[in-house]
Amino acid sequence: MPYIKDIVKDIGNKNIIHQFSPIDHPLFINFFINHWKPSLLLLIESEIWPHIIIKSFNKKIPLILLQGRMSKKSYKKWLLVNSLSQYLYKKFSLIVSQDLTNGNRYKILGGNNVMSGINLKNGITANHMNYKEEEEIIALTNKRPILLFASIHDKIEDQAAIASHIEAKKNNADLLTIIVPRHTKMIKNLISLVDIYKLKTKIRSKKQEPDCNTEIYIADTIGELGSFMKISDICFVGGSLSRKGGHNLIEPALEKCAIIYGPDVSNHANTSEILLKENAAIVYFKAGMTEAAINSFQFVIDNYIDRKDAKSEFYLGLTYLLQKNKSLGCTYLKYADDKDFAGSKKVMEKYCN
Repeated sequence: MPYIKDIVKDIGNKNIIHQFSPIDHPLFINFFINHWKPSLLLLIESEIWPHIIIKSFNKKIPLILLQGRMSKKSYKKWLLVNSLSQYLYKKFSLIVSQDLTNGNRYKILGGNNVMSGINLKNGITANHMNYKEEEEIIALTNKRPILLFASIHDKIEDQAAIASHIEAKKNNADLLTIIVPRHTKMIKNLISLVDIYKLKTKIRSKKQEPDCNTEIYIADTIGELGSFMKISDICFVGGSLSRKGGHNLIEPALEKCAIIYGPDVSNHANTSEILLKENAAIVYFKAGMTEAAINSFQFVIDNYIDRKDAKSEFYLGLTYLLQKNKSLGCTYLKYADDKDFAGSKKVMEKYCN
C-alpha cells in the first residue's frame, strides 16, 4: 500500500504538502501551529488529541472531526471523565459521525454540532493491485469458486477460515480459499494450520502464484484487498469473530461479493442493519454462541417487520431447537412456513410432530 507521501507525489499538486503531525505535547504543538498557521484543522475517526484541540480552539482555528467513531469501550471511558469530554468535544465546530449510534455518543459527550450517518468510506472501494497484476491473478484463478477471508485478526478467525474451507470443499472440490490477514507478519498460526491439515498452500509475499491445485492462498500483502474481493464469490469480513468491531462491510458489497461476518460489527452497526434488512449479508456465529444468535435474529424480526421473507424466523427456530426449546423453535418455524420459506416445512415434519 502506498504511503501518503507517495499518494501526494502521484497527485502532482504543488499546493499539497505532506507533513507529519508532532507528538501531542504543548511545546511541540505550539511550535507546529505557529509555523504552519492553519486556517482549519480536520481530525479523522477517533483521533482525539487534547493539546492540539485546545491550542487550535484558543487560536480560533475551526475544528472538524470527520468519519467520527468510537468503540463502546471508549465511550464508557469518556463517560467516566465527563467534565473532560464536555470540555474537549464542545470545541469542535462540526462533528460528522459514521452512523447514528456514534452521533448520539458525541452529542452526549458534549458535541454541539453533530451530523450523523455520513460514512465517507461507503463510496470508496478497497485498494486494488495495478491493472496488469489484477489481470494476472484473474487468469491464475481461472474462474474457480473463491472464498475470501478478509482482514482476519487472530487464531479464532484463522481456525474459522481453515475449517470453513475444509467443510465447503466437500461440496465443491475446486474451491480456492484466499486468506488476507489483517497484520501481514502474523501468519505463523495460519501456516501451522495448513500444515496440520495438509492443505496445498501458496504465499503471495514469497512470490508464489496459485495454480489449479492450490487450496489456500495466503495473501499477506498490503493494498490489494479490493482485487481479491473483486475475484471472490463470498467474502467473510474479519474482526467480527475476534471481537474487534468488524471491518468495512461496504467494500465487499461494492465489489459484488456475497458478504458473511461474525456477531461483532459494532464499528459498522448501522451498515449491518441495512445489509441484513435487504438480505444482502449473513451473520455467522461460532458454535456455542446461541444466545448471541437469538438476540441477532430477534432484533431483525422486531425491527424490520416489512421484510418479504422469513429467513430470520427460520434460523431463529433452528437455533431454539439447538437449545432443546421445542416450543419456541416450532413456533418460529411455523411463522417461516406461513411465509412459504423453503425448508421450513421439512424441518417441522421432522422435529415438531
